[in-house]
Amino acid sequence: MAITNHWKDSWDATTTVSDSGWPLEIDFETLPDRIITLRKEITMVIANEIVLDDSAAWTTFINNLKDAKYKLYKFRGLSDWVKFRAVGSNAHAG
Repeated sequence: MAITNHWKDSWDATTTVSDSGWPLEIDFETLPDRIITLRKEITMVIANEIVLDDSAAWTTFINNLKDAKYKLYKFRGLSDWVKFRAVGSNAHAG
């Protein structure tokens, strides 16, 4: 799927994408490697207190964690399946 399909004015999108060094087509096979390469930047965004304070997903997660009676340090050591069962999906929280 072309990124430009999401903008009404594809010229502006193409210019923005090009100027930013982003690919016009998403290569899903190489996406995991790109994410790993950007791990430091992604971590800075998701660990930013200002971003977290305004995040409905983070608020929902914290409330679910409290309801499940888990402290964050203990939650980190759980298997993914147990984590999901403990707090559910945050996909709806945006």
